[in-house]
Amino acid sequence: SSDFGPDASARCTWPDLPARAPSGARLGARPPPSPAMAAGRRAVVHLWAWVSSASAAGLSVLPADIAEQAAAAAKGYAWYAANSRWQHDGDAAADLLSAEEAISEMKKLGAGLLTNSTVEDFRQVAESSGWQAANERRGYHDDARRDEDNVEEHAIHLLDNGFATDLVTNLRKMCHHASWAAANDRGNCWGCDDDVKKDQAYFEHYSKLIGGEAVLKAISF
Repeated sequence: SSDFGPDASARCTWPDLPARAPSGARLGARPPPSPAMAAGRRAVVHLWAWVSSASAAGLSVLPADIAEQAAAAAKGYAWYAANSRWQHDGDAAADLLSAEEAISEMKKLGAGLLTNSTVEDFRQVAESSGWQAANERRGYHDDARRDEDNVEEHAIHLLDNGFATDLVTNLRKMCHHASWAAANDRGNCWGCDDDVKKDQAYFEHYSKLIGGEAVLKAISF
C-alpha cells in the first residue's frame, strides 16, 4: 500500500532530581520541607512509580533503539525464510541468529515498557511474514495462507496489548516489504528487479515510521 500514515511520535521532559550530597559530607538536622517541596517530592515519587510500571498502552511509536532492533529482526527473519526455502542453509543459519539477537535486544531495551510476550508477538509477525512471502513465491500456497493467518493473529495480540493501530500497521508493512524483497531476490524472480527495489525502499520507509521518542509532554501536580 502507498497510503502512509504520519509519524506520531510524542515528546516529553523529565523533572530534574536534586543533586546528591558528596560522599562523606556531614549533614546537620534537615529543616522540614516546605509544602511546595513536599508536593514536588510526592510528584517525583508518583512519576517514578508510573515509569516503573509503564506498559505499551497507547504506544504509537517505538523508542528509536527498539525500533532499530525491530527492523533488524524483520530483515533477519525475511532472509532466514527465503534462504531456508531455497536451501541456502548456511546463510539461513546466520540470518536466524541475527534475527534472534535483535529480538533479545528488544526485550532488554524494552524492559518496563514492553513485556516479553509482546516482543514475542512481534517476532511471530516478522517470522511468519518471512515465511508467507517465501512460501508464496515458491508456490506453497497453503503454507503461505497459514503464515498469513499467523501474522494476523499476532498483530491482533499487539493491538490487544496496547499498540496503536498505526504502529501495528507500520510494523506489518515493514515486515511485509522486507519479506518480499528477500523472497524475490533469493528466488531469482524473473522480471522482479524493480519489485525488489520497491520493497526494499518501502521496508526502509516503514522502518523509520515505527521509531521515535516517547516522553511526557507535561506533568500536572
